[in-house]
Amino acid sequence: MKRIAVISYAISPFNGSESSVGWNYVTHMNKCAELYVFYGTSSLYVGDIKQTKDYVEKHKLSNVHFIPILIKENFWNSCLRKLYRYNFKLPFYFQYKEWHRRVYDKVYELVEKGEIDIIHYLNPIGFKEPGYCWKIKLPYIWGPLQGVHNCPYALLPALSFIGKMEALIRLVFHNYFLYCSRNVRNAMLRADVLLSATAKTQEQLEKEYGRLSLLLPENGILKMKRSLPISYKPKSQKLRLIFIGELCQRKAVIITLNALSVMPKRYLDKVEFVIVGGGKEEKKLRNYVVKNHLSDIVRFTGKIPRADVDRYLAQSHLHLITSVGEANTTVVWEAMSWAVPTLSLDHCGMATVVDSDCGFKISMQSYSQILNDICNSIIQLIENPHKVSELSMGVINKSKDYMWDNRVDVFQNVYKEAINHFKIK
Repeated sequence: MKRIAVISYAISPFNGSESSVGWNYVTHMNKCAELYVFYGTSSLYVGDIKQTKDYVEKHKLSNVHFIPILIKENFWNSCLRKLYRYNFKLPFYFQYKEWHRRVYDKVYELVEKGEIDIIHYLNPIGFKEPGYCWKIKLPYIWGPLQGVHNCPYALLPALSFIGKMEALIRLVFHNYFLYCSRNVRNAMLRADVLLSATAKTQEQLEKEYGRLSLLLPENGILKMKRSLPISYKPKSQKLRLIFIGELCQRKAVIITLNALSVMPKRYLDKVEFVIVGGGKEEKKLRNYVVKNHLSDIVRFTGKIPRADVDRYLAQSHLHLITSVGEANTTVVWEAMSWAVPTLSLDHCGMATVVDSDCGFKISMQSYSQILNDICNSIIQLIENPHKVSELSMGVINKSKDYMWDNRVDVFQNVYKEAINHFKIK
């Protein structure tokens, strides 16, 4: 049985996104490998490990050693943590860098004792901080990772002035690391196997570093919660649309609201839109709904428990993602597990997952075109109710490509390839 050092900064059995990437990996790969899991949080903040620590103390996982890595509690880190809580993201990278130094020391210690065979840097999927474990002389895997997905110009009207400035800073910051960072380049060239979360990342790694990588979305479907396609009965129900996620500029739910505001009233009256989640943009979005006479159409739930999210998904006909930047957001897989089609922009990871068999993929030539295409996609379902069932069946068929159970063999093959590559080097 292989002994794998898994670098999974975020991991939790309760949360989505990065935390679920780590948890889903561990609970599937522990059946065929001994895992040493180095983690730093079970929430948003460095060092907040209580949730995961308490859970694993009560629920032992065979072949898994959870090793929390904490940074120093001092005045400097206390100040950085407070800044991060007020939405200043830059301080996180100082703490994250320190966290990686401590991970390196602990992994190196176990390697010296002969307890590790392979190192896998699993998450977060960002590439800007490669850490230090790539310097250790063992087979090394990095990914799935996400490269640079700059905000398309056609989406800029969806952002406020501050949002545009954030997009500009992100563009400069991320592209600098992709093209200029020596640490990133060294880690990319050193890795025995690279995994790309999106097709765009795959292209960037080959173009910039000359490295081929395996396309593998960072997350997937745990199990299908619905085995038969859904149906839409316009005589007795409205077409139910759903958005799930943080209400922030990046998620850009305003795009869907803009589209609904220009939809002909005879169709708009046949739609209901549930916005699941909370965030700093919620008040602004609520005001927009009132101002544009959408109050009878749009419902806000705020942040709710995962079980309630499932309840809303189970009642939905179309899931919408209009983010200006993502990899493969976890809600894609949650919607697929309920056989709910997704409408998404032709952007980021969704460009690979969503196709005409299982949803709508909106091209991005201009903002007005995006709004019109979203409207037309919704109208198409209203006028052709059978298409909801057809797309739902397409989701069920496509889901087989993204089941977590099928990933065990993929990772097993990746580790064999990494070992062979390391030996050849």
